[in-house]
Amino acid sequence: MDLSSIDLAAAAGKPQTLHLRHPVEGHLLYDNGGKEDDKSKPVTIDLLGSSSKNFKAALNRSLRDRSENRTIDDIERNSARNLAALVVGWKNVSWAGEALACNAANAEMLFVERPWIRKQVDAFVANDQNFWTAPGVK
Repeated sequence: MDLSSIDLAAAAGKPQTLHLRHPVEGHLLYDNGGKEDDKSKPVTIDLLGSSSKNFKAALNRSLRDRSENRTIDDIERNSARNLAALVVGWKNVSWAGEALACNAANAEMLFVERPWIRKQVDAFVANDQNFWTAPGVK
């Protein structure tokens, strides 16, 4: 087996889509607030993986900006900022009744204000299998 053919950094650099789930009930989320029907659109986030160069760059920035007297809030915001660097798009995401533009600041805000979203994103990007799409390999 040629191990050089398994390049997780390259695979993680190709966006994959996370369909968000309700944090308690577990069902997939749709723009109509309910469950899937003929008119519903999935609430999704397109992400790069944690093996990507983007994530490594975000972690390097975090280490440079690190303070010795950090609070839990600082750590959570730092995690949100690092994960926001992996967001490349989203669909059907709204906040306070308005469509939310996809950008790093809004992604960070979502991850701070709704930790359940941050947890789903963190779990998704950490799973290399979500990004490995080579034929016959799982």
